[in-house]
Amino acid sequence: MNAPAELARVIASQPDATLGYKDFSLGSFSFRRDEYFVHIGWKTRDGRPMSHTMDAGSYLRALMRDVAWGFFYGWVNFDDVFGTVNHYESVDLYAGSFNGTMKDAGIDLLENFPTAQIRATFEAMLDDWTNESFDPFAAPQETGSPYGRKSGNNTAKITRRASWPSAAWA
Repeated sequence: MNAPAELARVIASQPDATLGYKDFSLGSFSFRRDEYFVHIGWKTRDGRPMSHTMDAGSYLRALMRDVAWGFFYGWVNFDDVFGTVNHYESVDLYAGSFNGTMKDAGIDLLENFPTAQIRATFEAMLDDWTNESFDPFAAPQETGSPYGRKSGNNTAKITRRASWPSAAWA
């Protein structure tokens, strides 16, 4: 087995015939996007299906922070239910684990993934779910809308690197 290649394997569906977006899965988590929302699914410890819905723009902005920052920062809270805790070589992905009500009800989930595995999935998701007019790293007033059916992509914006003059760091 080629461990790095296996870790970087992304599990995604074919694009939806109507909306154009792919569904993704990572461990016990499933991710689906529609025109306005991202739907995150998981199963509780006793097997009950759970889901959490987020605004697509908010989700894409948080996803962009995780990817662009290279999973370097400790916590990226997508909202009060879903997020990541980064440990440099691995990343915790959680739903409800730091939400007292959900934790007390036993409906939370926390899974740890090698950074390469979660990075590959998040990068593929970000590329597929970001339409050509939207830049998740730009201020809301400086970009297009994150909503609607799939319309191209914005790979150039989501993969850009800082372009500071090297003399500024000398």
